[in-house]
Amino acid sequence: MGKDRNVLVNQLTGEILGTHVTTYKKVDRGKFIKLFAENIAMTFELGSAGLKALNVLIFTVQNSGMNKDRVVLDKYALEEFLSDSGQKLSQATFTRGIKELVGAQIIARCLKGRIILLTQTLFLMETELAFTSSNRKTRLN
Repeated sequence: MGKDRNVLVNQLTGEILGTHVTTYKKVDRGKFIKLFAENIAMTFELGSAGLKALNVLIFTVQNSGMNKDRVVLDKYALEEFLSDSGQKLSQATFTRGIKELVGAQIIARCLKGRIILLTQTLFLMETELAFTSSNRKTRLN
């Protein structure tokens, strides 16, 4: 973060511009996917319905769409997710969540209700994942 010599601590003036904290954790596959979804939801400011729909999307991509630019998110995809995960999610909440994902431009609707993944690499989820968010305090005059 920064430009030239102005990175967290200005190397010319010594002015402290921020703090960066990094932690590393080893987690199993289930926890990895949960953290991935939670961080995407936080990054894109998704609500509860958006996070739940994102979990269905991740499940669907991993089980049928890893090499495709389109996946179908419909009642059958929801039923398959619920059957596999044991979670509860109503069709109405799922539909609201899909609208959140479209609004955040994570996915885009296609004809016939199909969904296009805008960023396929977002869902590849290799073995390591890092999210960085920066919070700046606003100055009140």
